[in-house]
Amino acid sequence: MKKQTNPIESRGKLTPALLVLEAFILGPFGLILPEPASAQALVPLIALSTNQNNSAAGFKSSSATFDDGDLSVVYVDPSLITYPTILPATTIAGPAGPDVQVNDPALDHIQVLPNTYGFNSPDFERCSQAETTLAANGSNIVVSYNTTAGIVNVKVQKASYFAAQHLTSGYSVSHDGGRTWRSGFIAPPQCAGAMGATRGDGVVAADRAGNFYYASLGACSADDSFFHGGVLVGKSTDHGDTFAPAVFVAADRGADKEWMAVGPDPAIPSRDNVYVTWTSYDASGTNSTLAFSRSTDGGTTWSPVRTVFAYTDDGVFSSQIQCSNPTVDKSNGRLYVPFIHYGHADGGALLFAGPDFVRVLVSDDGGITFTPLVFNLPGAPNPFVYPVLQVGTPADCGKGGSTRTVIHQGPDIGGGIYTELLGYPRFVHCTRMSTQPATAAQNGRVAIALMTSTSDVATNPSSPSQIIALYSKDAGRTWFPPFVVAPATADAPQHFHPAVALAPNGNTLYVGYYVQQSNEQVRTEMATLQLTGGGLQLVGYKPLSSVAFDLEPSNVPSPIPTLKSEDTVNFDIFIAPGYNLGEYMGVATDAAGNPLAAWGDSRNLWVSPPDGYYPGVHPQTDVFFVRP
Repeated sequence: MKKQTNPIESRGKLTPALLVLEAFILGPFGLILPEPASAQALVPLIALSTNQNNSAAGFKSSSATFDDGDLSVVYVDPSLITYPTILPATTIAGPAGPDVQVNDPALDHIQVLPNTYGFNSPDFERCSQAETTLAANGSNIVVSYNTTAGIVNVKVQKASYFAAQHLTSGYSVSHDGGRTWRSGFIAPPQCAGAMGATRGDGVVAADRAGNFYYASLGACSADDSFFHGGVLVGKSTDHGDTFAPAVFVAADRGADKEWMAVGPDPAIPSRDNVYVTWTSYDASGTNSTLAFSRSTDGGTTWSPVRTVFAYTDDGVFSSQIQCSNPTVDKSNGRLYVPFIHYGHADGGALLFAGPDFVRVLVSDDGGITFTPLVFNLPGAPNPFVYPVLQVGTPADCGKGGSTRTVIHQGPDIGGGIYTELLGYPRFVHCTRMSTQPATAAQNGRVAIALMTSTSDVATNPSSPSQIIALYSKDAGRTWFPPFVVAPATADAPQHFHPAVALAPNGNTLYVGYYVQQSNEQVRTEMATLQLTGGGLQLVGYKPLSSVAFDLEPSNVPSPIPTLKSEDTVNFDIFIAPGYNLGEYMGVATDAAGNPLAAWGDSRNLWVSPPDGYYPGVHPQTDVFFVRP
């Protein structure tokens, strides 16, 4: 998919010495909105790509989600700013079960601002949480997720909407093994300029000392006009209660889908290294590379950024990679970095054709050097790749969301721009797909879980999907044939977004994933497998979610009459169209090897106001946790 940016002009050059940051007070578990700034202070605001005349987040890459356009800072006389009226949320809780909601619903709210475009502008509904990971140390558990509850919008007179605060990397922490939870937002970086922001795609990990690390996309204003985007890591030294202001791993305006792993250094086993990888897009958005950095001092400082994989389109493989998923074998410190290399047909095109490919790099010296693993799969284009077919139906997500493969619910409403151009359907209730090689390693055993279509034709819209696992018992030197973890059936035709964890002894593999049932509702479940010298053996399945749920209205035709046929919006306007359950879920184990899981779940109902983008009662996504 081609990167699309939405550059915003800054409002002239201002002397940095005159700039005064309007303070938003961030507590460990909540947010206190400010009083309006004094007349003497120029207020820094973030120019967003979510204005209603360009209503969806600028589409940066095939996995872009939250606030994906470039950011810039403007400085505004406070007399021109209207702050929102904050309304409490009206929700209807879904059925209770052994699984519990971890995000605090009290942080969800509605922001009301005057209209701008001569019609009744919908309110800003800040209520979505999804895309989870989790980590545990003792009885302490931290869950990361994307959230819109930390965004504060304002309106500038005779202009448009801006953000006075931009915190989309949320977390919840439990100190009793997951029975009770408290929620907050990762502290943004401390910037040389006026303000910092977090931008979601969070990943959490823990070291052996009990410190938690949170990797995220973010941005920092280094001067009076520009945000410098990049990759952040925040650290908690109090078991996840609070996170220090995030540290920049790298300034990279093309950064997307970072991931993190923590584990022992191969040469100094007593020391835990922190590794971060991410996708780095160039300015055109049509080329991306795999970037890498590490910290050997607990996240205080980071090594210079290195490109560890890049490719020039050769007609078979594209020049784009995505969705790296590093993991460390804690028995020996070996670092595995699997990622997706898009096939040629996906590189810079709107069409979905042909397979994508899993590649894996490994390092036995703490990330100093890398070598590729070999699959030697008959029929593959080369020995270093494993082909995988995308899951879902190619669909129209409007000008802001482009075309995406989605799992959908309900009828094709038609009438979209890509319906006309490409014949793609348009679904109001859908969640978009992104293939990610979920990986775990321990004691020389490596397992990679993948979602893949059962068709032999790429993105066959009627094709079911399944979860498979690739397994090596010898650190990736040889691989068993793919094992079907969760097959497609008549009652459960679709399976997507797997996550994995290995028990500390390396003998038991847990695979969590979403299932779409034949009635189009979605649930989550977990498969347990034994790793043996002869391959994988299925032990059985357990439910994660206690109920099946519907999808939220994530792809609604724009309320602006002139854009209705060509653009769509999420009911929570800050989120890209088609984004609902996130693009990954989280699975981990405790010290005893018992599984833990967290996922996006839309069993709860949200009541949108009459002037909302999708008025009335409908599903809304929260984060749930269970010990299955």
